[in-house]
Amino acid sequence: MLGVTHDDVTRTDSAGRTALHYAAAADSDGRTIQLLLQQGSEPTRLDDAGYSALHLAAASGHRAGLDLLLDTRGARAVVGAVGDRCLRPAPLHLAAFHGHLANLINLMAMMDNVSLRDDQGRTALHLAAGRGNLSCVLCLLEQKADIDTCDDRGRSPLHAAVAAGHKDCARALLRQLLARLQLPPLESSELRQLLAESKTVKMCPELDEVVNKKDGTGRTPLMLAVENGSAELVLLLLVHGARPGLADAEGRTALFRAAASGAEESVDALLSCTDCDPLARDVLGKTAVHLAAAAGHVLVLGSLLQAVGRGRVDDLLDEQGCTPLHWACYNGHEACAELLLQYSESRTLRGCPFSPLHAAVYQGSEPCLVLLVAHSRAVAVRLAQRAARSDALNVTDSQLQTYVCRPIHGTLLPVAVSRAAPAVFNSAGVRMYADGP
Repeated sequence: MLGVTHDDVTRTDSAGRTALHYAAAADSDGRTIQLLLQQGSEPTRLDDAGYSALHLAAASGHRAGLDLLLDTRGARAVVGAVGDRCLRPAPLHLAAFHGHLANLINLMAMMDNVSLRDDQGRTALHLAAGRGNLSCVLCLLEQKADIDTCDDRGRSPLHAAVAAGHKDCARALLRQLLARLQLPPLESSELRQLLAESKTVKMCPELDEVVNKKDGTGRTPLMLAVENGSAELVLLLLVHGARPGLADAEGRTALFRAAASGAEESVDALLSCTDCDPLARDVLGKTAVHLAAAAGHVLVLGSLLQAVGRGRVDDLLDEQGCTPLHWACYNGHEACAELLLQYSESRTLRGCPFSPLHAAVYQGSEPCLVLLVAHSRAVAVRLAQRAARSDALNVTDSQLQTYVCRPIHGTLLPVAVSRAAPAVFNSAGVRMYADGP
């Protein structure tokens, strides 16, 4: 490197990076890094973002270059070998995040604490689990990385793995957790069979603390598993002691999320647990039945109604005085409305004055309107037959109107209802669940 001075190799660009920074990111065999180090390049110098050449080598996966940089003076301070938290991601975090196992191993060899936390409170195990880097997860667990450490969002590595849908990482974390607690592993990998036979892991406070840990919004790993649509993760967590009855800050359990998304397998698995209450209410007074009906998930609704039982659906009023039938009709879900009527034992349509009939008419749902009228006529006929009336089959319009809805201002249809009335539905109804609870 004739003509190259110390000032040349230490000169920085507009981002505060030296030539060594760029070599660390691109040099796969380490030769360029070695030449720059021989000319006095400074491996511990930070760029404007706070990263050194060590950070970039760890993130890029270039093992030869990282090994050279780790042998330099001051490397231990840069990699975060001392302390339990750093101001930004350390090289260890970057290697785990990008799945560079060889670099991760070399970095751990220099560190006193492999559970070092970054600027967001995440450990390398959080990052590896959240990215699905199973080999890095297993390596960190072998080095006794903390499984129960939570980041600034209140999430553990198990939260991270489950939220991203990484089944193998979640399984590895749970297996290691059982081993550390000296609990016997599961007898079989057939999760559905284990749950059906109630052969779940023996619960203890330490296991419960991890499996049922709530994050900053009150969400457990089980809730996150339901949200990402993984029935396998739901089963995995249930057999490891996840409790379906826990609710988040809005009062919504895992069953709420499964009902809103139409996750049939997850709903069936949750309902098989004694801790699962299909009639649990959120802060808006809604149940999972309301959500399934509003979203039009008829199979899920069928499972919920079977668990609830006939007749109990009639009194499910939310804070707006609306039943699941209101929501099914308001969103035009005829099959759900029909199923709800089959499970109803009421002679009248319960709830607020803005009845299911009003909801169907207002939204222009003719199928739901026809269904309600046909059902009401059938109910009126049955009532007349019970009274042994001779004109039972000649039901009058007044009888029909009395059953279908409570008249508003003396009218059957909502012609006298303010057009702003259904805005109550829009402001706090099922629309908010369209993007997830």
